[in-house]
Amino acid sequence: MGSAGTSLGPVSIGFINLAKCLELALNDGRCALSKDQLGPHTGLLAEHESFHSVRRAYERQLAFAVENFNHSVSALEQAHTELRPVPLLSALTDNALRQGRDLIHASSKYRYAGIEGIGFAEVADSLTAIKHLVFDEQAVTAEELYHQIQADFPDERLRQRLINRAPKYGNDEDTADAMAAWVCERFVQEVKSHRDYWDSEYAAGAWSIALAMTLGFGVGALPNGRRASQTLTEGIRPASGCDRNGPTSCLNSVARINHRLFQNGSIFNMTFTPEMLDGEANRRKFRQLLRTFFTMGGFQLQFNVVDAAVLREAKAHPERHRGLIVRVAGYCAYFVNEMPHVQDQIIERTSNSAWTGAH
Repeated sequence: MGSAGTSLGPVSIGFINLAKCLELALNDGRCALSKDQLGPHTGLLAEHESFHSVRRAYERQLAFAVENFNHSVSALEQAHTELRPVPLLSALTDNALRQGRDLIHASSKYRYAGIEGIGFAEVADSLTAIKHLVFDEQAVTAEELYHQIQADFPDERLRQRLINRAPKYGNDEDTADAMAAWVCERFVQEVKSHRDYWDSEYAAGAWSIALAMTLGFGVGALPNGRRASQTLTEGIRPASGCDRNGPTSCLNSVARINHRLFQNGSIFNMTFTPEMLDGEANRRKFRQLLRTFFTMGGFQLQFNVVDAAVLREAKAHPERHRGLIVRVAGYCAYFVNEMPHVQDQIIERTSNSAWTGAH
């Protein structure tokens, strides 16, 4: 997202795992999987006496993660400045040519660095579940929930209560949607409070390429009912299977987020079955759906229009489906060429969140 010939700015210099920040916030800064102390001491979930205290712990872990991220980026940039000039890129950039200086020595007109957040929906739904079931309804104690997530939900009945009784982002529900908007805003605010070694402004984004699946392996169970090491959402879409009130409700929820905050863009994936585009009446509804979303302030929207059964067939018999192309997380790819865990994630979200012409 830059101006060619006048800027120095990596589109993505790195990613912040927001779900990991929440895990640390609920576990006194300690990793639930390795048991290592990764973040500052912010208390255990069972020790927090209010939802405000829980949310404050998350803010502290997020601030710690972004600050350390900035230190790492700045160290790399200092090394580039001192050891690795970029003469070819400098020859293609206006200010560097005029000043006769290498681009890396603060000679470009614009400087920025893209930084992405991953796991927005998991954090929003988890915070909503804590607020709704622990502090508002007192349907489960903080201590009981803490032990359940540490043990990866041995009580399946409780896990289902967390999934089904707490409001979820993606259903045009004020409480959950407001929480999702806050998670986005808080991430951007924290990112904007830092400058890197080159004094670049960070441009926040909400996309992951395929890292949502990779980074999910390192995150323990969460209060939204997600089990340990499962994939995270790849952009700002609702968590898989949690948007249950139809595509218009889902779009209303996503439109409540201030997309102007994400200078580096955001990814919103939706899945429709082929029947949704069967016939002019359904195609007209589809066009109206798109226009309405962008009228409400949406930034980007992309689709998989495929049947989960076809994807399962393609995984089992790739030789029959060499030409099958799917949206992964901001890019298209041949389905049969993706890693098995990526294929499984696409199948899962297609099975759980595919809208049909009946909606």
